[in-house]
Amino acid sequence: MKEFLKKNWQISLVGFTTLILAVIALATAWRLYQVGKEPIAPTAPTSFPQADEPEEPLEEAVCTLEFTIEAISCYDACTVDTDCPQNFGDDEVDLVCDEDENICVNESCSDEDDCVCPEAISCYDACTVDTDCPQNFGDDEVDLVCDEDENICVNESCSDEDDCVCPEESHTPTPTPSPSPSVAGSPVPSPSLVPSPSPQQVELPEAGIISPTILATLGGIILVLIGLLL
Repeated sequence: MKEFLKKNWQISLVGFTTLILAVIALATAWRLYQVGKEPIAPTAPTSFPQADEPEEPLEEAVCTLEFTIEAISCYDACTVDTDCPQNFGDDEVDLVCDEDENICVNESCSDEDDCVCPEAISCYDACTVDTDCPQNFGDDEVDLVCDEDENICVNESCSDEDDCVCPEESHTPTPTPSPSPSVAGSPVPSPSLVPSPSPQQVELPEAGIISPTILATLGGIILVLIGLLL
């Protein structure tokens, strides 16, 4: 036997290997046979099978597109004035599109990024520099300046006036005598006196009693006496 194995060890090794592979194949086939008998659905109980649910009709799918347009506000991009909001803010101002920057601005104060103009500074309002004060102020169109001591806008010509309107000054012109020109070397003629005509006296009629008046008076007295005697 030992000699046979020594001579035929290769055949014996192949036979032994074939036997092992046959055992493995039989075990695998038996395992697959057992697995094939088990239920496919793992969630369904073996003793209480789950009832089939009726199929619901599929609803028709509707595709909808929703989007939200954000309103244009101050300093937003624009191309024309109609792109910008109207009646904006508490002042209800109409914004316009700046031609250079292409953004919506307040035409009265285009540098303000909130499109709200600050309150205009007037006479005697607080300031820090001259440029804070209004220019061409009032009827006289005077440029107000910032007072360095009080830090308020004043009229430089009359800083004590709180309305920045200087009172009018009344000047009465006084005539100044002009010297008469004199020519050197020419004789100065002496002034000649011209006699002025004397005023004529107006002759008034003399007032008094003349003789006809006396006769008329006596005649009237006589007639009165005759009337009394009769």
